[in-house]
Amino acid sequence: MRDVTPKPSAFLFDLDGTLVDSVYQHVLAWKDALDAEGIELSVWRIHRKIGMSGWPAPIEWSGWNV
Repeated sequence: MRDVTPKPSAFLFDLDGTLVDSVYQHVLAWKDALDAEGIELSVWRIHRKIGMSGWPAPIEWSGWNV
């Protein structure tokens, strides 16, 4: 018997949130990660830093003196 299952002909990757606004999920993921490390930070403070370059926000939140 021949397999007639449709095969995807394209793959869509939305890196910067142009098609789907995932900022809220991003904020909540950071909140969960920071809570797990014992770093208390309000959601609004995390939200303000979304979109920054990869390193400044986590370093600032951690209190590390780099």
